[in-house]
Amino acid sequence: MRGGVILLVISIVLNGGAWAKEGAKKNKAVFKLVEAFSQRMLPGKQGGVPKTDLHFILIWQDNAQPTDGFYWKEGDKWQQCIAAKAHKAVHGQMLRAGFEYSQERAGLAGVKNGDTVILTPKHGSGSTVPEILQKKKGNLVVYRMHDGSWFPVPVMKMVQKRDIALP
Repeated sequence: MRGGVILLVISIVLNGGAWAKEGAKKNKAVFKLVEAFSQRMLPGKQGGVPKTDLHFILIWQDNAQPTDGFYWKEGDKWQQCIAAKAHKAVHGQMLRAGFEYSQERAGLAGVKNGDTVILTPKHGSGSTVPEILQKKKGNLVVYRMHDGSWFPVPVMKMVQKRDIALP
């Protein structure tokens, strides 16, 4: 019995199980985090302030279409994310200078199982972390499921991509 409980706890920690309002509840993975990176935008005009954005690339792994319920939890900070269907640039394809992914203007419209999604936390959207997630340690990408439960995925590594000079 004790061994089974330990295996369950290890499984939840490693797989980032979903957390419902009333307590821990295991759900299937709805997405796989592929890449987490930060990238600094250098202003084109003199005197402008550089801006650093965080981005998370994930593969959607659910038959239901995602909602806009994506969040970034860094320590005790909490930001809502802008989410959009994304496409990685292929060799020879021209994207805006320095960008590796293009985003669809329609946001999450048409996202289906196996599609790539890009998340970008909104600047200034910080708020208090929901109580059920306050005890979760570390940096997390969190998805609010259709049933109201939370699906947290730990971000173990954040890559710093090269700066982009804006025109």
